[in-house]
Amino acid sequence: MSHRYIVWAGLAAVLLLGAGAYFASNNSLKRASVANEAQREPQSAASTTVVSATLSESANANTETPQGWNTYTNTEYGFSLKYPMQFHTKDFPDRIVTLDNGPSQKETNYLSVSKEEDAILGRSIAEVQKNLTANLPKISSEEKTIGGFNGLLVYNPYGGIAGETEFYFFTSKGLLVAAGTADNILNTLQNVVEQGPTL
Repeated sequence: MSHRYIVWAGLAAVLLLGAGAYFASNNSLKRASVANEAQREPQSAASTTVVSATLSESANANTETPQGWNTYTNTEYGFSLKYPMQFHTKDFPDRIVTLDNGPSQKETNYLSVSKEEDAILGRSIAEVQKNLTANLPKISSEEKTIGGFNGLLVYNPYGGIAGETEFYFFTSKGLLVAAGTADNILNTLQNVVEQGPTL
């Protein structure tokens, strides 16, 4: 009888220990899950801040161009851009010009200018903004003037490899967009029709 009692007592002790370990680990997992949720919230806020900061930095960038930069001028579309010496101009069938510093956009800093269909996106900055935000809800945008062009400055998380800054602006030839990761080049954009060629 005493032998059976010891066996039953041992089994009860093992069951109690197992149940205690289970509840302890379950509580630990719940705490970890709550901690992870708490960490996710600030990351989301941080990414919003980064988007706003990107637009703000682009909007308030110093327009003085460093010495030794080259100038690209397109008289057909009436704009010019300055770019560092290590950048190259490239021609693609669907773009007016691309400036970049590497063999592929994955490893490079770049800015491309292309003609957009204003019949689709709109014939005013307000229409362009409305249509972009309707189709791409995660973009951030603000009206901005760069180099004599009134336009729409956009941070597009869907663009390029990991998001890009885009500037939509109208010329006598219609709606153009300058898009890429080289904000320092975007901020040298000049309207050469109204202001004359940039030296």
